[in-house]
Amino acid sequence: MKIQHSLLIFSLFMLTSCSIINTYRLQETDLTNLNVLAQLSKGSCFGRCPVYHLIVYTNGVVTYEGLQFTDKQGLYINKLPDTELRTLKTLLQTAELNKFNDAYRGKVPDIQTVTISYHAEDFVKTIVGKDGRPEKVMEIQAALEAIENLPNWQLRTAPETTSTNGNLASNQIRVQLKPEVDANAWVRKYGRQQMRIMTGLNANNNLWLVEFNAERSDPKEVLAIVQADLQVVNAEFHRK
Repeated sequence: MKIQHSLLIFSLFMLTSCSIINTYRLQETDLTNLNVLAQLSKGSCFGRCPVYHLIVYTNGVVTYEGLQFTDKQGLYINKLPDTELRTLKTLLQTAELNKFNDAYRGKVPDIQTVTISYHAEDFVKTIVGKDGRPEKVMEIQAALEAIENLPNWQLRTAPETTSTNGNLASNQIRVQLKPEVDANAWVRKYGRQQMRIMTGLNANNNLWLVEFNAERSDPKEVLAIVQADLQVVNAEFHRK
């Protein structure tokens, strides 16, 4: 009995130790060395829609960046179980996403814009839209949304304060765009916010200072939308 009791205690100790080690290794994961499998981004609406950016990597590592109106604020990391990862890969590989349009114009303005990207070995397919998207696209969205319900999310990076007090300009954003993105074309997407380019900050890094109408749109909501934009590398309020 003593031997069995000792073995039980040892087994529990090993399970706990492995869990701690796995959590540590997950927290220390170098995301820049991983290959993206799929992404899901949800923009804002006129209400309190959750704004977030979810990335699934090919090895099952998942990151969730809660930007606004989410239970998880900041950047979280997790690991998708192998069976669920295989199921997701099969769904993406058999969906024939290339046959669908890149964008679907919604008929209902007061709902979120959702962006889904699939990174295959030989192509990347991105589909943007609101209502009216194909059933297969909605099926993939549902599968990606379900990942948010995984247990044991680990906080990797605490959310930065988006206070517009002090020396932060409430109507100006420093935005770094992806290298292939044309800034003048990009800014036209934000006509409702009356956004315009003020100046280029670093041409080599595609870094710009943009201004928008803070009386027309809530500054924190605008920042959240820009941060969730898949064409954006980084965005923050400009410091005066």
